[in-house]
Formats: sequence, C-alpha cells, structure tokens
Amino acid sequence: MSGEFLPQKQNAADLRQMIRHYLNPETPAPQFGWYSDVEKVEYWALVWGVAIMTITGFLLWFESLFPRLLLDVATVIHRYEAILAVLAIIVWHFYHVHWRPEVFRMNPVWLRGRISVEELRRHHPLAYQTLMHNLQKANNPS
Repeated sequence: MSGEFLPQKQNAADLRQMIRHYLNPETPAPQFGWYSDVEKVEYWALVWGVAIMTITGFLLWFESLFPRLLLDVATVIHRYEAILAVLAIIVWHFYHVHWRPEVFRMNPVWLRGRISVEELRRHHPLAYQTLMHNLQKANNPS
C-alpha cells in the first residue's frame, strides 16, 4: 500500500475545500493524487467494518465464554455495523463508482488495468503532474 492511501493532514484541508466547492461551485475543487478522499474513506470504512464485524462475530460465536452484557452490546454493534455496511455499498459505493455522471454506465479502467492520460489528468491531477515531472526528468537526465 502506498503512503498516499494512509490518512494525512492534507485530507482535512481537502475536505474543507470540497465542502466549499459543493456550497459554491465557483470555488475550485481540491486536487487529488492517485486516491481521492472519497476512495480513502471507502477503503478505510471497509477495513473498519471488517474489524468490527470480526470482533463482534467471534464474541457472538463463542457466546458461552463471555458475560451476557458483553454479548448484548456485541449483538447491537454487529447488527448496526451490518446495516451501515449495506447502506454504504448501496448509497456510497454505487453512486461514486457506478452512477456518478462522469462514470455512468461503466468506467472500463477496472477491466483494462489502464487509465487514459486525459482521465488521469482530469481525475488525478497531482498524480498526473508527478508522472509528467518524472517523465521529463527521465528524458532530460542533466
């Protein structure tokens, strides 16, 4: 996993800028590298959800080893995490990956394993700039 996928201070600034952009479309949207904040949130929500479901699932699976109060709390957490996961998939993931106007019907990147230069420049401008800078350095090794 690249370090860019980990939460960083810049994510908070990007979130503030994105909210400003949503409230006033004339305000520029934040620029992202390989991963947008939406992609990071979706990934870390998956990691968090798997951890919560695993821990509470094991508590419920081995119910004879734990006190009733702990099992009741684990049941509530397990149930609501499952509901949250389903809603996150249906609302968050489906919109951002499948139904967003820029990608609707389907973004073929997942099939091809490649992204066009134009799409890279438009959706991942910081990654595009880094690649162009590295390409320029490789072509001009002075």
